[in-house]
Amino acid sequence: MDSLGGYRLVRIIGTGTDADVWLGYDGNRCAAIKVYRDGADFARIDSEVEALGRTSHPHILRLDGLVAGPSGMPSLVVPRLSTARLSRLIASRHLELGEVVTVLSPIASALQHLH
Repeated sequence: MDSLGGYRLVRIIGTGTDADVWLGYDGNRCAAIKVYRDGADFARIDSEVEALGRTSHPHILRLDGLVAGPSGMPSLVVPRLSTARLSRLIASRHLELGEVVTVLSPIASALQHLH
């Protein structure tokens, strides 16, 4: 797979049970493209699309597009985030209480918004 929905697929940046996430580039910007595999649960995909499509929050990705993947399964186009990972930060050192609050506060805000 070389391209999808006008994006050149550069490399896989994440893998899950139902999908692979690719770094995509359209000539102007980078995006993360979640390509669902055959057999992925359509109800879960629909829930994710609905949640991203109707949500506007600074700590929740916006849905920039929805395209058909190579097998006809949906693929979600979302902004590409930085490569910093919370798991790496936690594994690298002991976080102070203030740092934990700083990390968890936006997550709690996003969850409250979705709820």
